[in-house]
Amino acid sequence: MDQTTSAQFYQHNGYLPNIPILTGPEIVDLLANLRAFINEYGNDDRFGEWCYFKSHLILPWVVNLARHPKIIEAASAILGPDLLLWNSFVPCKPPQSDGLFDWHQDATYWQIVPSDKVITLWLAAGDVTTNNGGMRIIQGSHLQGQLSHEMTFDPKSMLRRGQRITDPFYDDAAICGDLRAGEASIHHPLTIHGSGPNTSDTWRYAVSFNIVSADVKPHPDFPESALFLSGENRNQHFDKETPPDGILSKAALAEYQRTKCIAAARYSDAM
Repeated sequence: MDQTTSAQFYQHNGYLPNIPILTGPEIVDLLANLRAFINEYGNDDRFGEWCYFKSHLILPWVVNLARHPKIIEAASAILGPDLLLWNSFVPCKPPQSDGLFDWHQDATYWQIVPSDKVITLWLAAGDVTTNNGGMRIIQGSHLQGQLSHEMTFDPKSMLRRGQRITDPFYDDAAICGDLRAGEASIHHPLTIHGSGPNTSDTWRYAVSFNIVSADVKPHPDFPESALFLSGENRNQHFDKETPPDGILSKAALAEYQRTKCIAAARYSDAM
């Protein structure tokens, strides 16, 4: 698809599948970085937090990946040229693991507006299928608006609050978001999606980014920070982040902790 067609498909479906991003050598490099991070820090008590809150502030290679020309191109086609990286995460699932994401909408606990100027770009570092815990997406569900959720705090849930939708919805349009290594998908913050456990004997490797337009701002009671990505650095609503100078370096951890304090109000109901 060209950029115009991609944007139109996304606006109609709330989802854009199978976007080619990485070449073969780039996939090899990404897998090496992911495996090294997991092997070296996977037993740390903070590992889960490092995987799901602003991974780009402790892992320089995540910042470099977010600035990949193909990622900027894909995000700009939907959001325009002026982009910020609000969050990044490393949603890897070990083989034969029961971690899951119940049906949910990302925007439910996000205190930033407007939601149509926010995307999640989900990049596969290895082949992703339903068997190894790939996403399922309900196309067009973003047009239903915000649905009610409950916090279950299910220990199997990989969501901080174990949130899941309680309003009735139709899943007839649900599709499997299979991706080949190096491909990405993009989904709208109100698109209903989820994923099951990894029942395979292989890892599900991925990196994901919450990218926002420079026109986005947080709710006054819920301050946020973000890292400038591309275009004109004109947003004055987010506290500006400093990229890391090394993997989990002293300065990187200090910046990570600073932004964690800034975002504390958003997470207060999940403590």
